[in-house]
Formats: sequence, C-alpha cells, structure tokens
Amino acid sequence: MGLRSADDMHVRLKYLSEDVDRHGNVRCYVRAPGKRKIRIRAFPGTSEFMEEYQAAVASAGDSPARQASEAKRGSFRYLCIRYYASVTYKSLDASTRNWQRRALDEIAQDHGAKRIAMMLPRHVRRIRDAKIETPAAAN
Repeated sequence: MGLRSADDMHVRLKYLSEDVDRHGNVRCYVRAPGKRKIRIRAFPGTSEFMEEYQAAVASAGDSPARQASEAKRGSFRYLCIRYYASVTYKSLDASTRNWQRRALDEIAQDHGAKRIAMMLPRHVRRIRDAKIETPAAAN
C-alpha cells in the first residue's frame, strides 16, 4: 500500500497493508512478518499517520509472534499442526475450518507444549468446562 500526497506522488511504506472491513471502511496496519499486525488509526497522509507508522514499525520487533513456541513431536500443538495439514481438515467447509482452528489455537496457547500421550478424559473435561460461557467453543 502507498500514500498519496498533495502532488499525487505515490510513496510505498514497508510492512504497511490495508484491510477493508464489512462496512467498506479502509483500515491501515503495520504487518511485519511473523508479528502481530498493529493498527494505525490516523488518516493516511497526515503527520500523525507517519508518527503512528514509525512507532508501529519500531515496536513490531517487540510484539510476540502469533504462533505458539516450536511444536515438539507428541505435543498438543504438534497434533494440531498435523491435523491442519490433513485431508480431513482440508475437506471441511472454510467457515468450519476457521472456527475449529481458532478454538484449537486458543487451547494450544495454554496446553500446546503438553504431551498428548499424557492427556486423559478428565483433562478434556476440564478444558471443556473452562469454556462453559461459550457452549459452541466448549464442544
């Protein structure tokens, strides 16, 4: 994405991307590889925008990566990654894949490094019961 100045000069800014929300509003983000995207709320082309952009680029190195730590063979996270690569997962409808991935990734944030061989039915029940406010996620 680039910015247009008063003389219509096109300037490209590293890591800058834009998304259009469901209402048609354009939102600008700094999206460094492997890092969380950081929203820039100021209007493009203003000095405030450039200040926010520079601060976001500087802090992009500080923000945590989106993925959990390295998945060790036999861990819950490793099992999730294998499932995401499976034909079973890929054959699901896109919306089903999205909500399943969100739910599993959320569980993996807390339990991803744990060995799947040590997982007992009572552990599954505990994880399920912790999500009682959201029955669909609990299922």
